[in-house]
Amino acid sequence: MKKLFVLLLGIVLLSLGCITVQSYTKPDVDFSKIKKIALIKLGAQDASLSQIVTDELTLVFRKKGFNIIEKEQLKVIIDENTIIQSGLRETDRNTLALAGIDAVFVGAVIMKKESRGDPIALSLKMFDIKSGVVLWIGKIQVDSNQLDIAVKRLVNTMPMQ
Repeated sequence: MKKLFVLLLGIVLLSLGCITVQSYTKPDVDFSKIKKIALIKLGAQDASLSQIVTDELTLVFRKKGFNIIEKEQLKVIIDENTIIQSGLRETDRNTLALAGIDAVFVGAVIMKKESRGDPIALSLKMFDIKSGVVLWIGKIQVDSNQLDIAVKRLVNTMPMQ
């Protein structure tokens, strides 16, 4: 019984260790000045998957002390679908800056198949509102049942607070 437990524990730890995160952080950026962020709806084939990942990101960012503009407020300021399709335009940046937002996150969630445990790829970019420059970009691929772990690992690659 003890050997079986050790074997199962090893398999679980090995599978968690297989999560690979790739990220880039723009050098010489003072991330401590970023206080208020907007999380744009993530592009995804499955709206519920997008919402699950967005909610998980919101939890992680809130725990790190960020002020996140709420979805309803964001809808009044800009059209999220336009940003998903066309990117972050100067007019969007100006509008978000007037609302006091320091950075915006956009991204995508791609499910390789349609059942639990199948691979999911998550990519996320952080843009500076004033310049439009990408401050951070990260991507990760995991099994769908490890989504919460993946989001935490992805966010933890950011040099923030």
